[in-house]
Formats: sequence, C-alpha cells, structure tokens
Amino acid sequence: MQPDVKLYTIRHLVEQLVLLEDHLKEFASGMEAVFCLDCVLKHIISLSGYAQECIGFECEPFNVIVELKKWADDLTFRLKDLDRKDAKKAMDKARYFRKNLQGELLKKPNGHPEES
Repeated sequence: MQPDVKLYTIRHLVEQLVLLEDHLKEFASGMEAVFCLDCVLKHIISLSGYAQECIGFECEPFNVIVELKKWADDLTFRLKDLDRKDAKKAMDKARYFRKNLQGELLKKPNGHPEES
C-alpha cells in the first residue's frame, strides 16, 4: 500500500506545530526554564522544510502552507529577540496554522497516511 505523501507531510507539519505551540505557550506564561531556543529553532526549521515539501507536492490548503513557510522562515530570524508578547503572538499564529491543517488528517480513516 502506497502512503499518501501529502497527508504524511501535513501530519508532520501538524506535529511540529503542536510542539512549537506548547513551547511558545510555556515561554509566554513565564516558564523560561522550560523554554529552549535550540528546541524551538529545531521545530521552526522542521516546519519550514515540511512546508517546502508540501508546496512541491501541491498540498491543500496550498495558500495556508505557503503562508506557513514564509512565517516560519521569518520567525527563524526573529527568535533570538522574542519576548513574552511576541511569543504569545507566535503561539496564536502556530495555532491558526495547526487548526487550518489538522482537518486534512480527519479526511482519512484514523488520519493515517497509509490508509486509502
């Protein structure tokens, strides 16, 4: 059975968004000890890479994925200057992207990319 490469890639986007959203939420609420810039940067770079793959595969919703790629690339360069207010805005944006993409996972049984 061939895996659905678009769904597989979207699943990884959603996964990285969930993790990033959690880190940003912790930082925005004052839990600096848990907030690790290296870890957050890893999630942002992963988002950019998976979004680029999705753009090549013409995943839907295409415009959301293009916007996500641009946002992740921009956030990479703003990360070192992030304060709590910016972290809250970034968390809200990550949530926006996650909500727009996770519906794609519900279109297949169990959201599994290999089920057809």
